[in-house]
Order: sequence, then C-alpha cells, then structure tokens
Amino acid sequence: MPTELLKINIVDPDIKQINHAVEVLRLGGLVVLPTETVYGVGINSKSKLSYDRLQKIKNRFQNKPFSLAVSDKEQINELALDIPLFVYKLTERFWPGPLTIVLKAKSGGTIGFRMPDNKVTLMIIDMLGSPIYLTSANISGNVSPRNVQDALKDLDGQVELAVDTGSAELGVDSTVIEAADNKYKILRQGAVNDADIKRIVESKNILFVCTGNSCRSVMAEGLLRKFLSKRANIQISSAGVIASFGIGPTQETVKMLALEGIDMKGHVGRKVTSEILKSADLILVMEKFHEERIKAMEPSARNRVFLLKEFAKIKDGSLEIKDPIGRGESTYFEVFSTIKDAVERMSKIV
Repeated sequence: MPTELLKINIVDPDIKQINHAVEVLRLGGLVVLPTETVYGVGINSKSKLSYDRLQKIKNRFQNKPFSLAVSDKEQINELALDIPLFVYKLTERFWPGPLTIVLKAKSGGTIGFRMPDNKVTLMIIDMLGSPIYLTSANISGNVSPRNVQDALKDLDGQVELAVDTGSAELGVDSTVIEAADNKYKILRQGAVNDADIKRIVESKNILFVCTGNSCRSVMAEGLLRKFLSKRANIQISSAGVIASFGIGPTQETVKMLALEGIDMKGHVGRKVTSEILKSADLILVMEKFHEERIKAMEPSARNRVFLLKEFAKIKDGSLEIKDPIGRGESTYFEVFSTIKDAVERMSKIV
C-alpha cells in the first residue's frame, strides 16, 4: 500500500493536518518529516514496535541508537544526566537548528538530542507531548533526502505517512557531537562547523538580573559591553525575575547610558528562565531577593550567582542596588554610578 502524502503549508499550518500526523505517530505509525537539513522519518519514542520496524527498514545495526527530536530545550533535562554547562550555551545558540548533541542517558548509555528548525515538525512533536525518534529518511548508506519525493524513493509503502513542506533549506545532515566531562568531540561533520562550536564552548556567558529588566540590569549589560568591546569570547545579556517580554528600557536608563556613548534603546526585556540560568557562567544580581529567586529556580546556579555590588567600592555598607523606578533622576544617577563602578571593576578580572 503506498504511503499517504500530506502537504502542509509551513507558513500557516492547518491544525487538522497537524493533528492527523500526531495521531499516526500516537498509534505507532512511521512518518516522514521535514527538517531544515534533510527529510527524516520519525516514530513515537514510546513505541518499541515502531522502533524495531524503523531499524529493520533502515537496515541499521541494533547497537546504533536513533536520536531524539525535542520541541522544548528543557526536555533534555528529563532524559539526560551530567549535562556540561557548555551544552546549554550550544542549545541557546544553535537550537532549533542543525546540531545533534549526544549525552549520557538516565536510562544508561548515551542518546542524541536535536531540535529541528521546522515549524511543522516542532508543532507535531509538541502536540504529541513527547520527543520522537528521528533519523534521516533513507536506507542506511544511501544519500539523505532533501525533499519528500527522494525520501519516498526508499520508503514508499514502508511508512504510513509522509509530510511535505517543500525542500529542506540546507540539504546537509546535522553536525553530531558527543558532550561529556566538560569536553566534546565531533562524531559527524555537518551543517555546523567545528570553529563555531568551539567558539561557543570556549566563550563565557555573563548574565545580569534585576526585577523588570528595564533599568539596572540593562545599565549593567550596556556598560560591560562597552568595557569588554574587544573581548569577542564573552557573551553579555540581562533578564528580570518578573519581567514582561518585549518591555523596553526606561527613559532614564536610556539617558544615563547615552551619557557614556551607549545605545540600548533597542533592548527587549525578557524574563529569567531555568534555561537562561543554566547557560550562564556568571550571574550578577542587584538584590538579595534576586539571588534567592534564582537559587530556588535553578539550584545548579547556586555557585555562579553573586550580588553585583560585591565588586563595587562600597560606601554605605549595603550590598544591594535598590530599584530606581519611580524615584527620580537623581536616584537613577546614583544607581547608575554604583553600577558603573562595580561593572568597571569586575570587567578587569573576568
């Protein structure tokens, strides 16, 4: 029986078509799915029967496991252990995208994880409610297919459904790396080159956190970017513990930074998340309650979070930098001066 072909608009997917693909996976069917690299064939990760079928169809050795495709970066924490910090930097930079990361599995052995950069496939995985095993849609040894027609040359009649969103953008397999013990090695060269991976792994991520991510942390981010403008290996960002996504910096913040020749008018506020905290080498907060909130949210960050004012030349005995919101320009200037002092001092030791 020929494979059912389902064409889905990648810009405006039909939810009924998405649901149909999800139902096929839920019932144990094999589904050809698009990614940004090549077309793959996916199965419900909870179906042992589907796994055995896929191995047989692929003509693949049983000791070579399939990678898992996820729709949420947090899903790797549910299935992997001893995850190096640099892995979170890589997922922050390359996911969704053409990088597969092999990690130690909680169930034993290792397992590869990937988040494909295809809206339709991500929606299918998300609506299924669990990761899927996903491998290139070809017989082992054959060329990986860039479109659904090439995929069906090998698999027509052997899989239940093929989803077509057009030709894969890259046409090159994902890069595969293995990450363990704070080291990585490339298992397969692909769309992401080693130089870009190495740059991210060796970079240092510094995160400033305040309450709303509209003044203090924005000041600190802008100032450190200025002081470390020649240090390409340091990534600097900011967030807020109760920030609303998309909020801009306050007018006073923009004005203070402009006095230093710094333009942060285009800053977009974001709320701090466990994922953001995991990828930070150093987390600098303004108040004690920020520190406590972060430690509760992400215990692994406990030894990487500090009060920014610890780096300043303290004049008043307090280690907190109070929120200047609603307190007038003179308070903003005082807060800005303290942040500048602390950031300039820490910039000399990072």
